[in-house]
Amino acid sequence: MCAKGDDNVVAVPGGPYQATRGQKVPLNGSRSKGKIEKWTWTLSPGDGCPSGVPTKTVSGAVASVTVLCSLQAKLRVENSRKSDEKTTTVTVKARPGWKTTVPATNAVGTWISANPLVWGCTVGGCQLGRNVCAIHGGSEDTHDIVHQKDPATYEDDAYKLGTVTDAQSPFDGWNWVVANLSRINRKSLLNPELMVGSDTARANAGSGDYLALVQSVKAHEQFHSDIYREQLAQHGDPAVKIEEVIGPDHD
Repeated sequence: MCAKGDDNVVAVPGGPYQATRGQKVPLNGSRSKGKIEKWTWTLSPGDGCPSGVPTKTVSGAVASVTVLCSLQAKLRVENSRKSDEKTTTVTVKARPGWKTTVPATNAVGTWISANPLVWGCTVGGCQLGRNVCAIHGGSEDTHDIVHQKDPATYEDDAYKLGTVTDAQSPFDGWNWVVANLSRINRKSLLNPELMVGSDTARANAGSGDYLALVQSVKAHEQFHSDIYREQLAQHGDPAVKIEEVIGPDHD
């Protein structure tokens, strides 16, 4: 009398797994049981993935896969007579430390104008200071909200993009934000007559009132920059949203 061997197989996909966005996650089904002839992983989009993420099939007991958002990982094991499958999760975490940088204090410079009436005192009053964008040197502009070197895109100015190259990943060929460059950098420009060495400074040497005026103008221009920092804290930092952006197209 002959006894037939046990052909049962049991899928053990391991996990649940965790990875930081952009890292490879090592899927390991090697603890699956039975006389297994074939291992197949089916990777499908999980919670938080944007629409359009494809489902990917990968062979082998072990697979290392680049992940950009959370996945469902189903392992199917089989032989010529039996099969079994189990599903686990791959949770993708945001990269820590993504924030818009804001200097604690403004740099201070002299407000230079080709027209002295722009910064001087006229019948309409005195303009003593300005708060301007200081990100790109000579293009200071008091009206900048978001500064762009190229008016068509923020790429390489506020962020850098990369492309996944991983044939086993559902995200092969997808683009993602690999680096955050977002920052706020403002500069206080003072009326030249408030600067050391000016005619007004020499005429008011030792005057407490003049020194108090200079400090109050600096504080006022700094206040404008402090508002940016407060708004980020109250309404959310856009750098956090940039961190999670992924897509199949560069644009």
